[in-house]
Amino acid sequence: MLQQRLLGYGTVVLVILVIYYKLNQKPKVHHYWDRQPVSRNFSSLGKISQTRLPSNIISPFQTVNFNILNSKTEKLIKNFIDHHFLKGYQYSLPFLRWSMPNNNTDTIGLVTKARSTPGYQLVGTISSRMVTMVINGQTHDIGYVDYLAVHQDYRGHRLATALISKVVETYHQEIFLFKIEDKPLPFDVVCKFRYYVYPLTQEKQEQIKGVTNWTALTNQTLDLAYQYYQQKSSQFRYYQTYTREQFKKWFFPDNNVVSSFIMLEKGQIIGFTSFFSLKMKSGFLNQKLKNSRIAELLVFLSNDITQHLKQLLPQLFYQKIDYFVATNLGKNKVFIDRLPFIPGKRCYLQMYNYGTGRSYDPSEILVNIP
Repeated sequence: MLQQRLLGYGTVVLVILVIYYKLNQKPKVHHYWDRQPVSRNFSSLGKISQTRLPSNIISPFQTVNFNILNSKTEKLIKNFIDHHFLKGYQYSLPFLRWSMPNNNTDTIGLVTKARSTPGYQLVGTISSRMVTMVINGQTHDIGYVDYLAVHQDYRGHRLATALISKVVETYHQEIFLFKIEDKPLPFDVVCKFRYYVYPLTQEKQEQIKGVTNWTALTNQTLDLAYQYYQQKSSQFRYYQTYTREQFKKWFFPDNNVVSSFIMLEKGQIIGFTSFFSLKMKSGFLNQKLKNSRIAELLVFLSNDITQHLKQLLPQLFYQKIDYFVATNLGKNKVFIDRLPFIPGKRCYLQMYNYGTGRSYDPSEILVNIP
């Protein structure tokens, strides 16, 4: 009896100490982010500042601009991204040409004098590509920040925030969107979402062989798909929109990177989907994916979500895909809950120089960024 009382008193004391610690804990200092126009506790709504802050690139580092279409630098960028960006992915040059800005200003490299050889060494990359988002009925041109990578030997020296500061200083947009994996940046999270993986094992591949009603997107059906996307996407509170030319550039099929399909019924479009494919060079989601091919969903819009997703699987089989990857953004959770998807990494959407006033559920958001 006495032992139980002592245990109870100990628990109460522990709770009191935890509460006291949290109430008296000093907020963590963030040397870069504490001075930036970012929203905290959803205290801001709309654009926060009209003033561009200077970058904090300091010697011995300096920045250079890259063009992924330049044959002299594309292999340098690819090799750096493969080794210092997301673990496990093996990026092809066609994929990088599709996903990175293809001009001389929107992909930035951070260089310093090489330690052991003459010349300079690439130690960091970042890119920003313009995307158009509709947020609660208001349209904004936003810089989507991607390929933020720092050389493994140079991490811990605030080079990531230095690269971000350079993009903020020089890019022609004033609002920026980040997709952060694992741990969010120290300001408001617009949406917390998750990746899921569907392993297309040999047994499942045998089961999903068959006829599919999905047909590849063509020039003749491009306008149908574009109109369908515009109609369906407008049902979300936060969604990505395109001009027709942007839609074609992003979704038109490329056998090396992107596959897009539509579904027709009596001449009417009832579904549109698109995904990109990559090879894996190492493990991912605790699965043995070495030298495997993954297909990652960009968008899935349909009048019958689960049934039409099942009919997409034969297309993945024909392309020799080993793992199908999707987020729970948009309406995807409908088929994720009904099919044997495995939960994967967590991700966070965050915005620089813009406050949304609240967080969004994944089902309210349609964002098609790799």
